[in-house]
Amino acid sequence: MNIPENGRVIVIDDKLEDEALPLINVLSKNCVPFTYFSGLNHKELPEKPLINTRLVFLDIVLGTEGQPVKNKISKVISILTKIINPSNGPYIIIAWTKHTEDIDPLKKALGKKRISPVFLLDLEKNVYMKTGESGFLDNAIELIEEKLKEKLKQAGAFHLFFLWENLVHKSAGDVVRDFSSVYEPISTWNDKLKIFHKLAEAYAGRKLSGVSLDELIKNSLLGFNGLFIDSLENEVRSTKCPESIQEIKEGKLDKKLIAKINSKFLLIRNEKIDYCQPGNIYELRSNKYGLKMKELFRNNDIDNYRNKEELLKKTKYILLEISPACDYAQNKLRSNRLLPGVMWPEEFSYEKKGSKEELLIKAAEYICTTPVISFKNNEYRLVFDFRYFTASPIKSSSRKSTIRVRHQLLVDIQNKLSNHIARPGFLSL
Repeated sequence: MNIPENGRVIVIDDKLEDEALPLINVLSKNCVPFTYFSGLNHKELPEKPLINTRLVFLDIVLGTEGQPVKNKISKVISILTKIINPSNGPYIIIAWTKHTEDIDPLKKALGKKRISPVFLLDLEKNVYMKTGESGFLDNAIELIEEKLKEKLKQAGAFHLFFLWENLVHKSAGDVVRDFSSVYEPISTWNDKLKIFHKLAEAYAGRKLSGVSLDELIKNSLLGFNGLFIDSLENEVRSTKCPESIQEIKEGKLDKKLIAKINSKFLLIRNEKIDYCQPGNIYELRSNKYGLKMKELFRNNDIDNYRNKEELLKKTKYILLEISPACDYAQNKLRSNRLLPGVMWPEEFSYEKKGSKEELLIKAAEYICTTPVISFKNNEYRLVFDFRYFTASPIKSSSRKSTIRVRHQLLVDIQNKLSNHIARPGFLSL
C-alpha cells in the first residue's frame, strides 16, 4: 500500500477506542507513522500549522453529533486550519466517517479555502462497524486495508509524490546506517563524534579550529549530501511503479507553467541571501559592465528589430557570481568572479518566420542561454556573454541577492566558460 512512511499522515477522530482504533491498527500494521488528534480540544493542536502533510484521515463529526451540517463543517474546518498550513502543498483527505451525507458540503466548503485538498475520498466508517452494538467487525482491519488500497488508486499519479518522499526517507536512513557502521571499533559516542569534526574539515578543505559550532555542524552535515544523492538514485532506479498509476499522458504544457517548473529546477529564491556565494544573481541598476544588447542579438541586427525599444526597456542587467565553490568553502577567495548578463524577456526571444519561430538570441560559443524561467511573475531567459567575464575585490562588494542558480546549472555555466577560455585556436593557410 503506497502511503507516506515519513510521518506525514494525520488521523482526526473524536472517538479513539470506539471508532478510530481499527484504522490506527491498519496504519500500524503497514508501519505507517502518524499523528493523532481527537479534534475536541484546541489545546492539543500544534502551536503552528504543519507543513508537508500528505494524507489526512478525517472524521467529519467532531463532538457535533446531532447538530446542523453547517456547525459540523465549521468545526472541521476550524480544526483543519489549525493543523494544515496554507503552504502545506498537495494532500489528500480520506473521510473516515459514518455521515457520508456531510462529505459534499465539506468538499464545497474546503474548495473556498487555501487548505483545500487535491482529493477528498470516502472510506465509509459505518461499513466496518457491527450492527446494533458498539465495536467493529472481527475482520475490520482486513476490510479497511483492502478498501484503503482501492480508494488510494483513485489518486493516480499523485502517488508519485508519496513514492518519492518515501524513497527520500529510506535513503536518508540508509546513509545514517551505512555511515554509522564505520564506528564499530570506537568505544564511546563522544569519541565517535570526532568523525563529524573531520568530516567538516574534509568538506571545507581547511582546519576549522576557532570557527563557531554552527559553522562546524553545517560543514559536517553538508558532507553527507554526496552519499545521500547516490543512495537516493539507487533507490529510485530499483523501485517499482505503484499499481495505481496506469499511465502518464503526454501533452503540451503552457509556457508560463514550463517557466515556473524550470525555475524550481534551476533557481533558488530566498529573500535572505545576504552573503556572497557561488550562483548568486545580482540585479544591476545600470549596464556598468558595458555589455551590449546588440552583441547578444541575432546577427547583431537589433536596430532593425521592430520591438527594439520595448525589448531594451524590459531587459534586466544582472551579474552571476561564478567563483569556484571550493574557494568559498576553504576561505581562499580574494576576488569575486563575476559574469555579466541579462534577463531577456521571453516574449522577445522568438520571431515568427512563416510557420516557424526563430530564436532572436545569438547562437555563439561565447553566448550562454538558459531555458525559460519565471521571475516575479514574468518569463525570461538568462543570457551571459563570456567575453565580459570579470572580477572585483570581495571587500568592495556590497551587493544583495534574492535569487541564486542551483549547483547543476552553475557547474554547467562554469564548464562552458572554462571551455571558452581554454580554446586553443590554430594557424592555417
